Amino acid sequence: MSTSRKRGLFVSPLWLALLAWAHCSAQEVTLAGSVRYLHNGLLADSNAQAVVLLTGVTVKAWGVRMSVNVPVISQETRWMVATGSGAFPSPFTIRSRSMRHRDTGSGRPTSSQPGWTTGPGDPVFTVGGNDRVDDNLTTGATLSVKAPVASVTDGMSTGEWDFGAALSISQRFGSLLVGTEVSYWILGDPVDFVMLDPISLELMVGYRGFDSPLGLYATGSLSSAVVQDAGASGNIAGALLLFPTDAMSLSAGISVGLTKAAVETSFSLGWNIVLAR
Repeated sequence: MSTSRKRGLFVSPLWLALLAWAHCSAQEVTLAGSVRYLHNGLLADSNAQAVVLLTGVTVKAWGVRMSVNVPVISQETRWMVATGSGAFPSPFTIRSRSMRHRDTGSGRPTSSQPGWTTGPGDPVFTVGGNDRVDDNLTTGATLSVKAPVASVTDGMSTGEWDFGAALSISQRFGSLLVGTEVSYWILGDPVDFVMLDPISLELMVGYRGFDSPLGLYATGSLSSAVVQDAGASGNIAGALLLFPTDAMSLSAGISVGLTKAAVETSFSLGWNIVLAR
């Protein structure tokens, strides 16, 4: 089984920790979302691109956080697949690229199929919690599951269950927030293809001045291989944050892949709105 961690389709505990910096509350309901444009994984066709709309709802109560995130994916040539741990060039694309694979009627997508395809992706359910060790130090743990309900034929899903776990820690130094997260995913194997189970490491630095409506953050991540012969995946990302009110945050960011197994470039706009406290 397999996966390489690609931030952007799904919200990480570190991202939530940064938002919690601006929105500290014992109980709340939050609506979060993002629109992301992804272009040309280096293993995919030269014109490969995709747009992903992610919508999620998070409920926090009595120290426990429960969330569900659902993507809607529109992609050209069906080069990408979304797993619980993120998006990456699909194993079918990699196989087509390296072995000149063509569809033989199995119903599995290949990168040789032209045109745009749009549809819902698999939902990801997460439960976890944070522990404030003191005013500046926070630790967290989450368990996640991705349910295979989206179309395999259209390239929106692997058609298998994925299971993940993550541990995170963040430390605030005045206006600076530093954090790290380690995660592990067990990915289901599509028919006739074996995926590897990845372990990932992410480092994050965030900055927001006291009472400032603006903030910045940067991340770097490295994940073990998604598919055999694809290699490890690494990327760096940065974003500008805007906090119009205590109940809302907006972001605009860019992510650049550092290895051939990563999504080469992506641009994103995100929002986080507290609906109830």
